[in-house]
Amino acid sequence: MIPSFYARSGLAPSRILTPSLNGNTDVRLPYQSQNPIVLDNQNGSLRIFVPQGVAAFVTVNSGASVTFPDDYLQTGNQVYPNSELSNVGTTYQVTVNATALNGTITIVNSQN
Repeated sequence: MIPSFYARSGLAPSRILTPSLNGNTDVRLPYQSQNPIVLDNQNGSLRIFVPQGVAAFVTVNSGASVTFPDDYLQTGNQVYPNSELSNVGTTYQVTVNATALNGTITIVNSQN
């Protein structure tokens, strides 16, 4: 069973560490967060579910294997929405710092 978390927004950064060193982790992002959400997975894969209407700006660890939807782009360690998605006035934004040292990071658009 893959642990599943819902990252909550708040004044302090949300930090999610995997409960085991060798587990895969699923995280559903909130609609907005005032501070970055920090996701840290040592030896497993990390799946980040982005709700519809949310633009996630994700910084990944150097050398990470990352997959993301067609409406996202990657430049170096930054994965972000293309201009079409990020220019929508009603889009919420969430900043994420994701680490999966020995696993993959997958960004998934999810339905609400």
